[in-house]
Amino acid sequence: MPKTYRGTCPLCGKEYVGVSPRFMHKECCGMDSARIKMGARKELQAKKELEEEGYYVTKSGGSLGAFDLIAINEKIVRAIQVKSTKVNLGVKKYSKDIRAMKEVKLPNNSTREIWIWKYKKGWEKHKL
Repeated sequence: MPKTYRGTCPLCGKEYVGVSPRFMHKECCGMDSARIKMGARKELQAKKELEEEGYYVTKSGGSLGAFDLIAINEKIVRAIQVKSTKVNLGVKKYSKDIRAMKEVKLPNNSTREIWIWKYKKGWEKHKL
């Protein structure tokens, strides 16, 4: 049996019980645990793909929290937001994320990208 955690939802202040200390209850975040786990798997898949291309890959944090992954090689820094969806959402649907990504100052040799995993179709990659 997996360990469960109790917490307070940062959106509504209600108490919740979940399988991770960082997830809100699904009524507020609108996501069930299966979808959250799928997103985490897709991040790992993107990380593996980038590492196979010769990038050093790390999860972003701090002021770079607008991105899921930062991939670096000797020529370029790639800041990547990873999404997964079962429906056909275009990149414009993520305008809130795009605005947050564009606010982060990056080096001149960088790109901002959104990688959308389309269910049963593969990656759709967008440079911003």
